Amino acid sequence: MTLTLEQKYTFNNFSVAEENELAYAVAQNIIKEPLKYNPAFIYGKTYSGKTHLLRALEYELKKRDDYKVLYETEEGFLENLLRAARMEKLKTDYWQYDALLLDDIYSLNGKPNTQQAFVEFLDAFWRSGRQIVMVSVLNPFKSDLTIVTNYMTAQCERGIIVDIQKPIAGP
Repeated sequence: MTLTLEQKYTFNNFSVAEENELAYAVAQNIIKEPLKYNPAFIYGKTYSGKTHLLRALEYELKKRDDYKVLYETEEGFLENLLRAARMEKLKTDYWQYDALLLDDIYSLNGKPNTQQAFVEFLDAFWRSGRQIVMVSVLNPFKSDLTIVTNYMTAQCERGIIVDIQKPIAGP
């Protein structure tokens, strides 16, 4: 039997361990109290569970009748960002959602102009009372995501940046 996306990426089948328990707790808190950690940025190596958590978060948030959630890869989002000549076009497309979950934030690395446009959108989305969760393989403090890092750091009184690691296999 093949599992659907909803069956594969849930909190029930996410293996919680010391290496990922903070990221898991943040995701659980976003479900219980959206906007508590806003924006949220989770980073870690490949196969550490970032996308699993993001998809599980999407699945749980979509259970709310009055809550619209958009999961999007960075690539898809950036295509829309670059195609939209004005912020108003992006608002028309994205303001229907209560939460934006962005997967694989990495190609902004070393692109200050694109980072600036990205941050301007995130700031407008955040100021309108919408949840933002991003995941990346890049440590924002050790990469060339300077503009994004500065934005996240400035928002830290409300947001959070979390390092997630792949659980160490038991004996």
